[in-house]
Order: sequence, then C-alpha cells, then structure tokens
Amino acid sequence: MDKIKLLKTLTELKINRDNCTVKVVGTSMEPLISDGDMVWLEMSKKYQTGDIIVAIDTRGRILTHRILKITGEALFIKGDNAVALEKVMKENCIGKVVKISKHNGESYLIYYGLRSKLITIFSTMMNRQFTRTKDYKKTMNSIYRKFILRLLKNSNVR
Repeated sequence: MDKIKLLKTLTELKINRDNCTVKVVGTSMEPLISDGDMVWLEMSKKYQTGDIIVAIDTRGRILTHRILKITGEALFIKGDNAVALEKVMKENCIGKVVKISKHNGESYLIYYGLRSKLITIFSTMMNRQFTRTKDYKKTMNSIYRKFILRLLKNSNVR
C-alpha cells in the first residue's frame, strides 16, 4: 500500500471514530474556517465545483479547500485565503464539509448555493491573476479577494 492510500485509510478510521469530524490546521480557508476549527464531513463519491472538501494531495498533506475545477478524476482545489491551485484525485477525497464548529463555540451548517458559486468564480480569478503576475501581495489585495471576503462577511450560511 502506498503512502497516500495508507494515510487516507488511517484518516478515514480516525474520522469514523470521531463522528466524521476533522480538526483544521492552518489558515488557507480563513475567514470561513480557521486554525483549530472542527469540520464535519459527509462521505461522498460525487463532488461539484464550490464544494469544500478534505482531501490528501500528492505530497501526503491533508487539505481543506474549495473545489474550483473538475477534470476527469482530478480535482483542482484552493483555499479561500490562498492563491495557488492544488491537484488532488477524487479517490483521495475524504469527504465534503457540511458543518463548521468554530473554536469559539459557534457552529453553523454549510449550504452550497449561489454564494459558494460566486466565491468559486472569484477564487478562480484570483488564481489566474497570481499565475499571470506571480505577485502574491497584489493578488491578496485584489478586487477578487475583496469580493470573497465580502461574500463571507457576517454570514452564518455560506
């Protein structure tokens, strides 16, 4: 069994034991999901653009990101607070985020509707700007990033 499959199996065992929850480490999905938040997963074999997933990338990292593009068996994902796309295979997806429990005690469900689709569009534009300019600071201060933040601000339903 290769390293990625072993990591996926062990992660799924831990998730099953912990009632389908994963503690997020990192800031790539801020402000929606912060370091230390718990995400509740729904196991799925079918994903769509805009879904926030937990998956294992080719380097063995467990990522919580939003799907921006699907090509065959490959998913191209990016954190809302990141500029670069990551590629993961569908077989290495652990589940789709359906609920977030913030480390401050708040909890809310995730609804994948128009807001999620708009965030996906602006996030894709953000990635394209970074790919074109290679200017991280300019990309993080772009109008696309501002639109994403506005869509996420003061909303209990994302």
